[in-house]
This record gives sequence, C-alpha cells and structure tokens, in this order.
Amino acid sequence: MSERSENQQSERVPSDIAAEMNRLGENLGKLFKATLESDERKSIEREIRNGLDQLSKQVNSAIDQARHDQSVRKAKDTIKDAWETAHGPQVLNEMRLGLVDSLKKLNDELARRAEPKPAQEVKANVPAETPVAPTVVVSTEIPPQNAPGNPVTNPIDEVKPE
Repeated sequence: MSERSENQQSERVPSDIAAEMNRLGENLGKLFKATLESDERKSIEREIRNGLDQLSKQVNSAIDQARHDQSVRKAKDTIKDAWETAHGPQVLNEMRLGLVDSLKKLNDELARRAEPKPAQEVKANVPAETPVAPTVVVSTEIPPQNAPGNPVTNPIDEVKPE
C-alpha cells in the first residue's frame, strides 16, 4: 500500500508543480495589473508629468532669453568665426602636414625596432670571488706549549683565516 501511495504522489508532483507555477503566473499578472491601475501610481505619474512640464517651460524660457541677449549673440558670432577659422584651408593644411610628420616618425621608429639585432654574448653577473689572505697572529707572549719543557710548534700552524 505504501508503494501505491508513493506512485500516486510521484505522479501528482509534476502536475502539482505545473499547477502551482500556473497559479504563480496568474497571481503575478493580477499584482502587476493592480499596480498599474492603482491610484498611487497614477498620482506619481501626474507629479512626474507636471515636473517635466515645468522643467520644459523653464528651459524654453532660458533659451528665449539667451536668443535676445546681446552678449549671447556676440559669443555665438565669436564661436562661429573661430569655427570657420579653424576649418580654413591653411589650418587644415598645417594639420595634415603635422599628421604626416608624426606618422613618418612613428613608422621609422617601428621599423628600427623591428630590425633583427646581432646576437650578443650573454655574460652572467656573478661577482668574482676575492681570495682571502691568511691572517698571521703574532704575539709577544710565549704560548704555554712553547714554555720551557713544552715542545715547539710551527708558527704557520697558528694561522687563523678570517
């Protein structure tokens, strides 16, 4: 009996998932529709429209004032003259010459760097070892081994390297 109820449940699960997904879609659709039709959304939309209308009126007013202002007219004429001068044949010719010169220098440098260089011998940067000279210790004292009755030792045996 438990096997039969498990089969029924496993067959029901996919249909339950589909039904719940369908229900979720319907609920989201209703929520979206209710939001679009809400008085709050309509009020916000009216506020935004009024604000944009005010902004548009102020911008248009500023443009009209600027059109009639003598200093703005002079600035406009000055900008127009500068534009025409900048696009004159002499300036364009100078710009072309400068561009050609810059491109030539760039190409020459690239060609120089692209040329194969002769192979050079690679020398390792290993510092040369300097030989350490032995240090001879000379003492005016008679060591105990050289004292009377003790054998004499060779002073070279007493050399201590640093």
